[in-house]
Amino acid sequence: MWFTKEAGAAYAELDPATGRITEHRTNVEGAKLAGLAFDCFGNLRVQYNEPGLIDRVRPDLTTSRYTLPTTAPVGHRIISGPDGSIWFGELAVDIVGSITTGCPTPTPAS
Repeated sequence: MWFTKEAGAAYAELDPATGRITEHRTNVEGAKLAGLAFDCFGNLRVQYNEPGLIDRVRPDLTTSRYTLPTTAPVGHRIISGPDGSIWFGELAVDIVGSITTGCPTPTPAS
């Protein structure tokens, strides 16, 4: 189980079998994290309240970063959508945004 403390500077994973918590601190000065979501490839998407960033954390814990194009976005809520894209809110500018992940589109059952 993965989690973040609202407006904290780290995300963490909890091993339910042992109760051990492993914390991963961000390298962003003054970071305030908002939420987490996984994409279809097993990458963890970490959303920041401030500044307007979303990190992609791969299973090997290497990270790449997406900067939101709006000014003062205040990230709020993030989820993986049915199309495989990552959807998120930008509270201060009243925008819903998405990041296309390249996940395969599910085919409807016949």
